Amino acid sequence: MSTVNQALMQLVKKRSGPLQDIPQATVPEIKKRHGWPWFIAGFSVSLAIGGWAVTSNHQSQLSTDTVVLPAQASGVTHSPTQKAVELQAQVYSPEKNVPSQAVSAVRGSAELAAKPTLLASASPSEPSSQTAAAASNKAKQNVTTLVNTPQAIIEQVDLTPKQLAENAQSRALKALDSNDFDAAVDAYAEALRYTPKDEELRQRLAALYYGKNDVRKAFDLLQIGIEMNPKGETLRIALSRLLIKEKQLTAALTPLSPLTDDASVEYLSLRAALAQKNQFNDIALESYQALVQKEPNNARWWLGLGIQQERAFKLAQAKTSYQNALSKVGVSSSSITFIQDRLKTLDHLQGGEPHAN
Repeated sequence: MSTVNQALMQLVKKRSGPLQDIPQATVPEIKKRHGWPWFIAGFSVSLAIGGWAVTSNHQSQLSTDTVVLPAQASGVTHSPTQKAVELQAQVYSPEKNVPSQAVSAVRGSAELAAKPTLLASASPSEPSSQTAAAASNKAKQNVTTLVNTPQAIIEQVDLTPKQLAENAQSRALKALDSNDFDAAVDAYAEALRYTPKDEELRQRLAALYYGKNDVRKAFDLLQIGIEMNPKGETLRIALSRLLIKEKQLTAALTPLSPLTDDASVEYLSLRAALAQKNQFNDIALESYQALVQKEPNNARWWLGLGIQQERAFKLAQAKTSYQNALSKVGVSSSSITFIQDRLKTLDHLQGGEPHAN
């Protein structure tokens, strides 16, 4: 190209001269270039354009995966005259290159938000709408779980003294099954504090004290119960039997000294036997008279009455009582022999004919 320029300059200088004086310009032959450099250049340009397209597509995906955090979640407040600024946090977690600590930090920041934020899935093929639906269903399940969780309600119930006593007696029976007499005594004592007028319970506790050779305490316990219920028979009979076991027959009659119209057969029979044994004839006579009224067909009561009438020198009444005893069922052979001998003696004392067998 420089040779062409020189020729043009010479042509301008010699424009006024003849044409034949103009020398022939020597133009070097332009070499023919091959087409493969252009092919390489075009291929490079296409690669550049394709890379730019991929980069643009990748950046659009990153912007799609962006999580918009509300301003209130970060604690920033704006006045109504200021523009609301959206804080964007890019969440992109490759499967291999992102450390686990970074993933934990992202999860922690998402949990601190006031409203639940939706994390984009790491897999590009999974739609974000499915993730939102799964998160919504999980939140509903959590709410349902909280609503359906049973709550323990503590209600205070006041038990009656009778119920408390029954619970204590139940513990006492279990202690007796385990041969733990001390625990049984404590449980019965507790039950008696709740129901001090329970004579059966008091009797059981007294029997336990007596079984532990604490005789004095057993007697005192029964005596206190008798003072609380002077007209009762249960504790009087129990105290009398304990005194009989201690071979204190005279003292055993003391609890049975009162006599009421509605006295039981058990009370009267024990009273009559003890009075007769201790030669308290008046008490014995009174007891047997009450017994034959309650059970007129009992031969034992007629025999006892005849003996007491004979001791009181009521011979005619005694003879009648002995005869009534022979006419009743339940008299032993030895008792029959005794009655027949007493009838002969009474006939001799009265000066009459001997009693016929």
